[in-house]
Amino acid sequence: AFKDYLLASPDAANAEAIQERIYKLEAMGEKASSALSPGETVSKEDANTWEFSSTGLSDIRETVREGGFASYHGKDAFYTETEIPAQSVHGIAISGFTTRIYYSKEKDGVYYLGSSWNTTDTIYDPPMMYHPIPFVKGAKWSYKGVAVTESRGATTTTSTESESEVTGEERVTVPAGTFDSLVVTQTSRTSSRTNMGSQIYTNVGEATVMYWVVPGLGDVKMVSNSKIIETGGERWSDEKNEQYSKPTVRTMTAYKVNRAPWAWDAPPPKPLSAEAAAPPAPAQPEVSDLERQKLDLEKEKLDLARQKSARQKLKQQAPEQPKGQ
Repeated sequence: AFKDYLLASPDAANAEAIQERIYKLEAMGEKASSALSPGETVSKEDANTWEFSSTGLSDIRETVREGGFASYHGKDAFYTETEIPAQSVHGIAISGFTTRIYYSKEKDGVYYLGSSWNTTDTIYDPPMMYHPIPFVKGAKWSYKGVAVTESRGATTTTSTESESEVTGEERVTVPAGTFDSLVVTQTSRTSSRTNMGSQIYTNVGEATVMYWVVPGLGDVKMVSNSKIIETGGERWSDEKNEQYSKPTVRTMTAYKVNRAPWAWDAPPPKPLSAEAAAPPAPAQPEVSDLERQKLDLEKEKLDLARQKSARQKLKQQAPEQPKGQ
């Protein structure tokens, strides 16, 4: 059980936080096991699964599934599989495909190692941080490195510099539910060079990305704004970016989590109920003693008027008594 996993943690410095988490788990009646351990395997049917939908320049549906452990370029890694089903994107039919993304977990955070798809392979040097440990408001991290992609004889080298920060907390609603999240803001600049033997292509771009991250669940929403600075040595105009660099919004539409996700080592929180997700009711204005006395007096007058009206109705409804009696 996840409770036993927490109790077995050797990190005494986090003892209070661990115990608090156990209390919360017991109060919520949660049942969650620890994340997959090296050597463990899980079937496709039982794997933790997340579904997403993206809108923007391309409208795409995708399913992300935990895969397990594997060796990636000589390193022990954990991988997820992102499945893009066959679908129509802006009237263009695309065939389905699956991409593996490889991660490693260090003391200070979880890192991207690279990805592979069909005959395409990308490796980050050095690995790029996915999220720091601990993941809390105010956390900051940066990256400066190179991603090398090999695909069908072509080599693309992409240099990236980025700054990321957990800038705040926000309640966010997506098709999968309403959650309390931490907001990550990331700015980056990339410069890529693709060598196809007889031809070389270059590209320079910038992006600002916001992530709404729920610890124990992952990114539930992403908004990406990117633009091309130049391509092939040609400076891009604002008009071109308006046409080709539209914002992308990616939201979680559903999820099935059977155990603590590997990247978080903690069970996901339950979505907030409709009542909890609703904004708090506006505070009622305070009433002074004099105003309260006036209100009480008006209420008393209203009660007397109602009583008088009720007596008059009863008198009108009473049968008339014969004279002489």
